[in-house]
Amino acid sequence: MARSDTLPIFIETYQFVKELYKMTHKFSREFKYCLGTQMNQNALQLLYQIFQANHDLTDKVKHLNAFLAELEMVRVEMRLAHDMGVMTTRQIAHLSLFMDKILKQAQAWRKYQQTQIKGKEKDVPLPELDLMET
Repeated sequence: MARSDTLPIFIETYQFVKELYKMTHKFSREFKYCLGTQMNQNALQLLYQIFQANHDLTDKVKHLNAFLAELEMVRVEMRLAHDMGVMTTRQIAHLSLFMDKILKQAQAWRKYQQTQIKGKEKDVPLPELDLMET
């Protein structure tokens, strides 16, 4: 198992979180302490879910699904921030580049884990039945 902070998805997500923090720091007071704080907390949850998925030996898919749900929530919050006029189209586009890369990596990781689970199910030996004793 690789260290979480060396995974490409972690590095990309970490950069995304840093950029988001820089942007929400400049929000007006009206939005900084509600929407901005919520966006930052959800973005930090993304990093947490990567750590969880990397370290959970039994159910990585659960954490990857939570990661994808959290990523979608951040996307909705960014859209709301744009609609409220506290984020520009250029800022949204910049963050969306990160999000697209992150989304592809997370989906690929989840797909890989799901195929691993299916492969293990096929390897389970069936109990032997003794049909000769009837």
